[in-house]
Amino acid sequence: MRPNCIAWVVPTLLVLLIASAGASEQPPLSPVQAAKAVLAAIDAKDDVALRELAAPTGSPDPWLVVDALIGEDKHDAAAIYAQVARGRESSRSRELTALSSYVEARRGKPDDRASRKALVGWYAAARRGDLRAALAALRGLEPNLDTIVGTYAAHLLAYVHLREHGVEKSLPRYLAVAAAAERLGWYRQAAEALHEIGAYAYHRSQLPSARQAYREAVRIQQRRGRPVELADSLDRLADVYRRLGRKQRALDHYQRALGIFVLRGHDKGIAGTLVDLGILYRQYGELAKALDHCRRGIEHAERAGYAPWLANGLAALGTCYADLGEPESAKGPHERALAIRKACDDKRGIASSLYNLGIVARMQADDATALEHFQQSYELRVELGKAGPIGQTLREMAEIHRRRGTYRRALELYQASLRVYEKGGMGAWALTTKAD
Repeated sequence: MRPNCIAWVVPTLLVLLIASAGASEQPPLSPVQAAKAVLAAIDAKDDVALRELAAPTGSPDPWLVVDALIGEDKHDAAAIYAQVARGRESSRSRELTALSSYVEARRGKPDDRASRKALVGWYAAARRGDLRAALAALRGLEPNLDTIVGTYAAHLLAYVHLREHGVEKSLPRYLAVAAAAERLGWYRQAAEALHEIGAYAYHRSQLPSARQAYREAVRIQQRRGRPVELADSLDRLADVYRRLGRKQRALDHYQRALGIFVLRGHDKGIAGTLVDLGILYRQYGELAKALDHCRRGIEHAERAGYAPWLANGLAALGTCYADLGEPESAKGPHERALAIRKACDDKRGIASSLYNLGIVARMQADDATALEHFQQSYELRVELGKAGPIGQTLREMAEIHRRRGTYRRALELYQASLRVYEKGGMGAWALTTKAD
Protein backbone atom coordinates (compact mmCIF):
# COMPACT_ATOMS: atom_id res chain seq x y z
CA MET A 1 0.00 0.00 0.00
CA ARG A 2 1.51 3.29 -1.05
CA PRO A 3 1.62 6.02 1.64
CA ASN A 4 -0.15 8.54 -0.58
CA CYS A 5 -3.13 6.20 -0.92
CA ILE A 6 -3.36 5.74 2.84
CA ALA A 7 -2.90 9.45 3.39
CA TRP A 8 -6.16 10.43 1.74
CA VAL A 9 -8.24 7.52 2.97
CA VAL A 10 -7.25 7.43 6.66
CA PRO A 11 -8.91 10.66 7.87
CA THR A 12 -12.03 10.02 5.78
CA LEU A 13 -12.29 6.46 7.04
CA LEU A 14 -11.90 7.50 10.65
CA VAL A 15 -14.62 10.13 10.44
CA LEU A 16 -17.04 7.82 8.65
CA LEU A 17 -16.43 4.93 11.00
CA ILE A 18 -17.02 7.06 14.08
CA ALA A 19 -20.03 8.91 12.68
CA SER A 20 -21.83 5.85 11.38
CA ALA A 21 -21.72 3.56 14.41
CA GLY A 22 -25.15 2.10 15.07
CA ALA A 23 -26.53 2.84 11.64
CA SER A 24 -26.94 -0.74 10.36
CA GLU A 25 -27.58 -4.31 11.46
CA GLN A 26 -24.83 -5.87 9.35
CA PRO A 27 -22.41 -8.14 11.20
CA PRO A 28 -19.11 -6.60 12.23
CA LEU A 29 -15.99 -7.00 10.13
CA SER A 30 -12.69 -8.01 11.62
CA PRO A 31 -9.87 -5.46 11.25
CA VAL A 32 -8.19 -7.61 8.60
CA GLN A 33 -11.44 -8.11 6.66
CA ALA A 34 -12.15 -4.39 6.80
CA ALA A 35 -8.62 -3.54 5.68
CA LYS A 36 -8.79 -5.91 2.70
CA ALA A 37 -12.17 -4.55 1.65
CA VAL A 38 -10.96 -0.95 1.97
CA LEU A 39 -7.84 -1.68 -0.07
CA ALA A 40 -9.96 -3.30 -2.80
CA ALA A 41 -12.23 -0.24 -2.87
CA ILE A 42 -9.23 2.07 -3.10
CA ASP A 43 -7.72 0.08 -5.96
CA ALA A 44 -11.06 0.19 -7.80
CA LYS A 45 -11.46 3.92 -7.02
CA ASP A 46 -14.93 3.00 -5.72
CA ASP A 47 -15.91 5.81 -3.37
CA VAL A 48 -19.43 4.41 -2.88
CA ALA A 49 -18.09 1.07 -1.70
CA LEU A 50 -15.64 2.86 0.56
CA ARG A 51 -18.46 4.75 2.25
CA GLU A 52 -20.55 1.60 2.61
CA LEU A 53 -17.65 -0.18 4.27
CA ALA A 54 -17.62 2.50 6.96
CA ALA A 55 -21.35 2.27 7.58
CA PRO A 56 -22.10 -1.06 9.33
CA THR A 57 -22.94 -1.24 13.01
CA GLY A 58 -20.22 -2.93 14.95
CA SER A 59 -17.46 -1.80 12.58
CA PRO A 60 -14.12 -2.35 14.25
CA ASP A 61 -12.46 0.37 16.22
CA PRO A 62 -11.07 2.85 13.64
CA TRP A 63 -7.60 2.59 15.10
CA LEU A 64 -7.66 -1.18 14.52
CA VAL A 65 -8.68 -0.65 10.88
CA VAL A 66 -5.79 1.74 10.42
CA ASP A 67 -3.50 -0.76 12.13
CA ALA A 68 -4.57 -3.43 9.68
CA LEU A 69 -4.31 -1.03 6.75
CA ILE A 70 -0.69 -0.39 7.59
CA GLY A 71 -0.08 -4.14 7.52
CA GLU A 72 3.45 -5.32 8.12
CA ASP A 73 4.65 -1.72 8.04
CA LYS A 74 2.26 -0.58 10.77
CA HIS A 75 5.02 1.50 12.31
CA ASP A 76 4.83 3.73 9.24
CA ALA A 77 1.70 5.13 10.87
CA ALA A 78 3.44 8.18 12.34
CA ALA A 79 4.84 9.36 9.02
CA ILE A 80 1.63 8.66 7.12
CA TYR A 81 -0.48 10.57 9.62
CA ALA A 82 2.03 13.40 9.56
CA GLN A 83 1.55 13.64 5.80
CA VAL A 84 -2.20 13.83 6.32
CA ALA A 85 -1.87 16.55 8.93
CA ARG A 86 0.35 18.67 6.70
CA GLY A 87 -2.49 19.06 4.24
CA ARG A 88 -5.05 20.05 6.87
CA GLU A 89 -5.88 23.24 8.75
CA SER A 90 -3.31 24.28 11.32
CA SER A 91 -6.08 24.06 13.95
CA ARG A 92 -6.03 20.30 13.44
CA SER A 93 -2.26 20.03 13.90
CA ARG A 94 -2.81 18.66 17.43
CA GLU A 95 -3.82 15.40 15.71
CA LEU A 96 -0.44 15.22 13.99
CA THR A 97 1.03 12.42 16.10
CA ALA A 98 -2.13 10.85 17.49
CA LEU A 99 -1.65 7.69 15.46
CA SER A 100 1.99 7.31 16.45
CA SER A 101 1.01 7.59 20.12
CA TYR A 102 -1.56 4.85 19.58
CA VAL A 103 1.02 2.57 17.97
CA GLU A 104 3.45 3.27 20.81
CA ALA A 105 0.80 2.30 23.35
CA ARG A 106 0.07 -0.91 21.46
CA ARG A 107 3.78 -1.73 21.66
CA GLY A 108 3.90 -0.98 25.38
CA LYS A 109 6.06 2.11 24.91
CA PRO A 110 5.65 5.36 26.85
CA ASP A 111 4.25 8.41 25.07
CA ASP A 112 7.14 10.67 23.95
CA ARG A 113 5.34 13.88 24.80
CA ALA A 114 8.33 16.17 24.17
CA SER A 115 8.87 14.95 20.62
CA ARG A 116 5.15 14.94 19.92
CA LYS A 117 4.82 18.54 21.08
CA ALA A 118 7.84 19.59 19.02
CA LEU A 119 6.42 17.96 15.89
CA VAL A 120 3.06 19.64 16.35
CA GLY A 121 4.87 22.98 16.63
CA TRP A 122 7.04 22.22 13.61
CA TYR A 123 4.16 21.41 11.29
CA ALA A 124 1.87 24.15 12.58
CA ALA A 125 4.61 26.72 11.86
CA ALA A 126 5.50 25.10 8.53
CA ARG A 127 1.84 25.27 7.56
CA ARG A 128 1.95 29.03 8.14
CA GLY A 129 5.14 29.29 6.12
CA ASP A 130 7.07 30.42 9.22
CA LEU A 131 10.36 28.55 8.80
CA ARG A 132 12.00 30.30 11.74
CA ALA A 133 9.22 29.21 14.11
CA ALA A 134 9.31 25.69 12.67
CA LEU A 135 13.03 25.43 13.39
CA ALA A 136 12.55 26.93 16.85
CA ALA A 137 10.04 24.20 17.68
CA LEU A 138 12.77 21.59 17.26
CA ARG A 139 15.68 23.45 18.83
CA GLY A 140 16.91 21.92 22.04
CA LEU A 141 14.84 18.76 21.60
CA GLU A 142 16.53 15.49 22.57
CA PRO A 143 14.30 12.92 20.84
CA ASN A 144 13.75 9.52 22.35
CA LEU A 145 15.03 7.14 19.67
CA ASP A 146 13.15 4.27 21.29
CA THR A 147 9.87 5.74 20.04
CA ILE A 148 8.40 6.25 16.59
CA VAL A 149 7.60 9.90 17.13
CA GLY A 150 11.06 10.53 18.61
CA THR A 151 12.77 8.86 15.66
CA TYR A 152 10.70 10.93 13.25
CA ALA A 153 11.63 14.11 15.12
CA ALA A 154 15.29 13.04 15.07
CA HIS A 155 15.09 12.68 11.29
CA LEU A 156 13.82 16.23 10.95
CA LEU A 157 16.59 17.47 13.22
CA ALA A 158 19.17 15.57 11.17
CA TYR A 159 17.92 17.27 8.02
CA VAL A 160 18.17 20.71 9.62
CA HIS A 161 21.71 19.84 10.76
CA LEU A 162 22.56 18.65 7.24
CA ARG A 163 21.52 21.95 5.69
CA GLU A 164 23.50 23.92 8.25
CA HIS A 165 26.64 21.80 8.69
CA GLY A 166 26.98 19.60 5.61
CA VAL A 167 27.33 15.90 4.93
CA GLU A 168 30.38 14.90 6.97
CA LYS A 169 29.07 16.24 10.28
CA SER A 170 25.51 15.07 9.67
CA LEU A 171 26.08 11.52 8.44
CA PRO A 172 26.41 10.08 12.00
CA ARG A 173 23.02 11.59 12.87
CA TYR A 174 21.40 9.96 9.86
CA LEU A 175 22.98 6.62 10.63
CA ALA A 176 21.62 6.87 14.19
CA VAL A 177 18.13 7.65 12.87
CA ALA A 178 18.29 4.70 10.47
CA ALA A 179 19.50 2.37 13.24
CA ALA A 180 16.68 3.52 15.54
CA ALA A 181 14.05 3.10 12.83
CA GLU A 182 15.37 -0.37 12.05
CA ARG A 183 15.14 -1.37 15.72
CA LEU A 184 11.51 -0.26 15.68
CA GLY A 185 10.81 -2.30 12.56
CA TRP A 186 10.22 0.95 10.68
CA TYR A 187 12.30 -0.09 7.69
CA ARG A 188 10.85 2.34 5.18
CA GLN A 189 11.78 5.31 7.36
CA ALA A 190 15.29 3.91 7.86
CA ALA A 191 15.79 3.57 4.10
CA GLU A 192 14.34 7.02 3.40
CA ALA A 193 16.74 8.66 5.83
CA LEU A 194 19.70 6.90 4.22
CA HIS A 195 18.55 7.77 0.70
CA GLU A 196 18.16 11.41 1.75
CA ILE A 197 21.73 11.80 3.04
CA GLY A 198 23.03 9.60 0.20
CA ALA A 199 21.47 11.76 -2.50
CA TYR A 200 22.62 14.95 -0.79
CA ALA A 201 26.20 13.64 -0.67
CA TYR A 202 26.07 12.24 -4.22
CA HIS A 203 25.00 15.52 -5.80
CA ARG A 204 27.82 17.28 -3.97
CA SER A 205 30.39 14.71 -5.13
CA GLN A 206 30.98 13.47 -1.57
CA LEU A 207 31.00 9.95 -2.89
CA PRO A 208 32.47 7.98 0.07
CA SER A 209 29.65 9.29 2.29
CA ALA A 210 27.07 8.49 -0.38
CA ARG A 211 28.48 4.98 -0.70
CA GLN A 212 28.28 4.40 3.06
CA ALA A 213 24.65 5.57 3.20
CA TYR A 214 23.53 3.52 0.20
CA ARG A 215 25.34 0.39 1.36
CA GLU A 216 23.44 0.59 4.62
CA ALA A 217 20.20 1.20 2.72
CA VAL A 218 20.80 -1.95 0.64
CA ARG A 219 21.34 -3.99 3.82
CA ILE A 220 18.11 -2.68 5.35
CA GLN A 221 16.10 -3.24 2.17
CA GLN A 222 17.36 -6.83 2.04
CA ARG A 223 16.15 -7.34 5.59
CA ARG A 224 12.86 -5.62 4.79
CA GLY A 225 12.18 -8.03 1.94
CA ARG A 226 10.79 -5.50 -0.55
CA PRO A 227 12.36 -6.35 -3.95
CA VAL A 228 11.53 -3.13 -5.83
CA GLU A 229 12.81 -0.93 -2.98
CA LEU A 230 15.96 -3.08 -2.80
CA ALA A 231 16.51 -2.63 -6.54
CA ASP A 232 16.19 1.15 -6.14
CA SER A 233 18.88 1.16 -3.44
CA LEU A 234 21.12 -1.09 -5.56
CA ASP A 235 20.77 1.29 -8.51
CA ARG A 236 21.69 4.28 -6.33
CA LEU A 237 24.78 2.46 -5.00
CA ALA A 238 25.76 1.51 -8.56
CA ASP A 239 25.64 5.21 -9.52
CA VAL A 240 28.20 5.92 -6.81
CA TYR A 241 30.50 3.10 -7.95
CA ARG A 242 30.25 4.40 -11.52
CA ARG A 243 31.40 7.84 -10.49
CA LEU A 244 34.16 6.32 -8.36
CA GLY A 245 35.49 4.54 -11.45
CA ARG A 246 34.61 1.08 -10.11
CA LYS A 247 33.22 -0.28 -13.37
CA GLN A 248 32.71 -3.91 -12.38
CA ARG A 249 31.14 -3.07 -9.03
CA ALA A 250 28.80 -0.62 -10.75
CA LEU A 251 27.94 -3.15 -13.45
CA ASP A 252 27.21 -5.88 -10.87
CA HIS A 253 24.85 -3.64 -8.90
CA TYR A 254 23.08 -2.30 -11.99
CA GLN A 255 22.52 -5.83 -13.27
CA ARG A 256 21.17 -6.99 -9.91
CA ALA A 257 18.77 -4.05 -9.85
CA LEU A 258 17.73 -4.62 -13.47
CA GLY A 259 17.05 -8.31 -12.83
CA ILE A 260 14.70 -7.46 -9.96
CA PHE A 261 12.88 -4.77 -11.94
CA VAL A 262 12.42 -7.12 -14.90
CA LEU A 263 11.04 -9.91 -12.70
CA ARG A 264 8.57 -7.44 -11.19
CA GLY A 265 7.61 -5.90 -14.53
CA HIS A 266 8.56 -2.48 -13.17
CA ASP A 267 8.94 -0.39 -16.35
CA LYS A 268 9.99 2.76 -14.52
CA GLY A 269 12.82 0.92 -12.75
CA ILE A 270 13.80 -0.94 -15.92
CA ALA A 271 13.98 2.35 -17.82
CA GLY A 272 16.17 4.05 -15.23
CA THR A 273 18.60 1.17 -14.85
CA LEU A 274 18.96 0.64 -18.61
CA VAL A 275 19.79 4.33 -19.06
CA ASP A 276 22.27 4.15 -16.17
CA LEU A 277 23.93 1.15 -17.85
CA GLY A 278 24.08 3.16 -21.07
CA ILE A 279 25.84 5.97 -19.22
CA LEU A 280 28.27 3.45 -17.68
CA TYR A 281 29.15 1.90 -21.04
CA ARG A 282 29.60 5.35 -22.59
CA GLN A 283 31.95 6.29 -19.77
CA TYR A 284 34.22 3.41 -20.82
CA GLY A 285 33.93 4.05 -24.56
CA GLU A 286 31.63 1.11 -25.32
CA LEU A 287 29.32 3.24 -27.44
CA ALA A 288 27.49 0.44 -29.27
CA LYS A 289 26.36 -1.02 -25.93
CA ALA A 290 25.61 2.45 -24.63
CA LEU A 291 23.33 3.26 -27.58
CA ASP A 292 21.51 -0.07 -27.25
CA HIS A 293 20.84 0.38 -23.53
CA CYS A 294 19.75 3.99 -23.94
CA ARG A 295 17.28 3.10 -26.71
CA ARG A 296 15.81 0.28 -24.63
CA GLY A 297 15.60 2.57 -21.62
CA ILE A 298 13.70 5.15 -23.67
CA GLU A 299 11.22 2.49 -24.82
CA HIS A 300 10.46 1.45 -21.24
CA ALA A 301 10.23 5.07 -20.06
CA GLU A 302 7.67 5.79 -22.81
CA ARG A 303 5.75 2.66 -21.84
CA ALA A 304 5.73 3.71 -18.20
CA GLY A 305 4.84 7.31 -19.09
CA TYR A 306 7.64 8.51 -16.82
CA ALA A 307 8.93 11.82 -18.14
CA PRO A 308 12.11 12.23 -16.02
CA TRP A 309 13.65 8.96 -17.18
CA LEU A 310 12.51 9.55 -20.74
CA ALA A 311 14.38 12.87 -20.67
CA ASN A 312 17.45 11.24 -19.10
CA GLY A 313 17.44 8.49 -21.72
CA LEU A 314 17.15 10.97 -24.58
CA ALA A 315 19.96 13.10 -23.11
CA ALA A 316 22.21 10.04 -22.76
CA LEU A 317 21.38 8.94 -26.31
CA GLY A 318 22.22 12.39 -27.69
CA THR A 319 25.51 12.43 -25.82
CA CYS A 320 26.45 9.03 -27.28
CA TYR A 321 25.82 10.34 -30.79
CA ALA A 322 27.97 13.38 -30.01
CA ASP A 323 30.76 11.06 -28.86
CA LEU A 324 30.46 9.28 -32.20
CA GLY A 325 30.96 12.62 -33.97
CA GLU A 326 27.36 12.77 -35.20
CA PRO A 327 26.00 16.15 -34.05
CA GLU A 328 23.02 15.99 -36.43
CA SER A 329 21.87 12.74 -34.79
CA ALA A 330 22.55 14.15 -31.33
CA LYS A 331 20.55 17.34 -31.74
CA GLY A 332 17.06 15.77 -31.92
CA PRO A 333 17.29 13.74 -28.70
CA HIS A 334 18.74 16.72 -26.82
CA GLU A 335 15.95 18.99 -28.06
CA ARG A 336 13.32 16.46 -26.98
CA ALA A 337 14.98 16.11 -23.57
CA LEU A 338 15.00 19.90 -23.15
CA ALA A 339 11.29 20.17 -23.99
CA ILE A 340 10.38 17.46 -21.46
CA ARG A 341 12.52 19.02 -18.74
CA LYS A 342 10.97 22.43 -19.34
CA ALA A 343 7.51 20.89 -19.03
CA CYS A 344 8.61 19.32 -15.72
CA ASP A 345 10.28 22.57 -14.56
CA ASP A 346 13.46 20.56 -13.93
CA LYS A 347 16.03 23.35 -13.67
CA ARG A 348 19.02 21.05 -13.24
CA GLY A 349 17.89 19.04 -16.26
CA ILE A 350 17.20 22.17 -18.32
CA ALA A 351 20.69 23.47 -17.57
CA SER A 352 22.18 20.12 -18.60
CA SER A 353 20.20 19.97 -21.85
CA LEU A 354 21.19 23.53 -22.77
CA TYR A 355 24.82 22.63 -22.13
CA ASN A 356 24.47 19.53 -24.34
CA LEU A 357 22.91 21.60 -27.12
CA GLY A 358 25.80 24.02 -26.78
CA ILE A 359 28.20 21.13 -27.38
CA VAL A 360 26.24 20.09 -30.47
CA ALA A 361 26.24 23.65 -31.84
CA ARG A 362 29.99 23.92 -31.22
CA MET A 363 30.53 20.66 -33.13
CA GLN A 364 28.55 22.18 -36.01
CA ALA A 365 30.78 25.29 -35.91
CA ASP A 366 27.80 27.45 -34.92
CA ASP A 367 29.63 29.43 -32.24
CA ALA A 368 26.90 32.05 -31.75
CA THR A 369 24.27 29.42 -30.98
CA ALA A 370 26.72 27.50 -28.81
CA LEU A 371 27.50 30.60 -26.72
CA GLU A 372 23.79 31.34 -26.35
CA HIS A 373 23.08 27.84 -25.05
CA PHE A 374 26.11 27.87 -22.76
CA GLN A 375 25.15 31.27 -21.36
CA GLN A 376 21.60 30.11 -20.54
CA SER A 377 22.98 26.94 -18.97
CA TYR A 378 25.51 28.93 -16.96
CA GLU A 379 22.86 31.26 -15.53
CA LEU A 380 20.72 28.35 -14.37
CA ARG A 381 23.71 26.57 -12.88
CA VAL A 382 24.70 29.67 -10.93
CA GLU A 383 21.15 29.75 -9.57
CA LEU A 384 21.53 26.12 -8.51
CA GLY A 385 24.98 26.81 -7.07
CA LYS A 386 26.81 23.69 -8.30
CA ALA A 387 30.52 24.38 -8.70
CA GLY A 388 31.45 21.58 -11.10
CA PRO A 389 28.80 22.30 -13.76
CA ILE A 390 29.37 26.06 -13.47
CA GLY A 391 33.10 25.70 -14.03
CA GLN A 392 32.51 23.25 -16.86
CA THR A 393 30.21 25.68 -18.70
CA LEU A 394 32.58 28.61 -18.24
CA ARG A 395 35.41 26.52 -19.64
CA GLU A 396 33.42 25.64 -22.78
CA MET A 397 32.65 29.32 -23.34
CA ALA A 398 36.33 30.14 -22.90
CA GLU A 399 37.30 27.54 -25.49
CA ILE A 400 35.02 29.13 -28.09
CA HIS A 401 36.47 32.59 -27.46
CA ARG A 402 40.00 31.19 -27.66
CA ARG A 403 39.27 29.68 -31.07
CA ARG A 404 37.68 32.92 -32.25
CA GLY A 405 40.78 34.87 -31.22
CA THR A 406 39.04 36.91 -28.48
CA TYR A 407 41.82 36.05 -26.09
CA ARG A 408 41.06 38.61 -23.39
CA ARG A 409 37.53 37.27 -23.02
CA ALA A 410 38.80 33.69 -23.09
CA LEU A 411 41.27 34.48 -20.28
CA GLU A 412 38.52 36.05 -18.17
CA LEU A 413 36.36 32.96 -18.56
CA TYR A 414 39.20 30.54 -17.83
CA GLN A 415 40.05 32.50 -14.67
CA ALA A 416 36.40 32.55 -13.59
CA SER A 417 36.19 28.80 -14.12
CA LEU A 418 39.32 28.26 -12.05
CA ARG A 419 37.96 30.39 -9.19
CA VAL A 420 34.76 28.37 -9.11
CA TYR A 421 36.65 25.09 -8.95
CA GLU A 422 39.00 26.36 -6.25
CA LYS A 423 36.22 27.72 -4.05
CA GLY A 424 33.95 24.75 -4.51
CA GLY A 425 31.11 26.97 -5.66
CA MET A 426 31.28 29.50 -2.80
CA GLY A 427 32.25 32.30 -5.15
CA ALA A 428 29.91 31.28 -7.97
CA TRP A 429 27.09 33.49 -6.86
CA ALA A 430 29.19 36.62 -7.37
CA LEU A 431 30.19 35.82 -10.96
CA THR A 432 28.45 37.92 -13.59
CA THR A 433 30.03 36.53 -16.75
CA LYS A 434 28.12 37.33 -19.94
CA ALA A 435 28.71 35.94 -23.40
CA ASP A 436 29.60 38.45 -26.11
